[in-house]
Amino acid sequence: MLVRGKAVRRHLYFSLPAATRTVQRARARGDHAEIVLVKLVPVDARHLDESEASR
Repeated sequence: MLVRGKAVRRHLYFSLPAATRTVQRARARGDHAEIVLVKLVPVDARHLDESEASR
């Protein structure tokens, strides 16, 4: 969830119903809030180590 007001606040929710309720509460307070859907993908740490070594 992304809330834009005096400052930009980001909150990560793992369920859509929880994010939706939070956006509704933020909008009721007068904040500009929206849901941004992201896909979390696991990353193999060995892959990260190899890319760091090649720099």
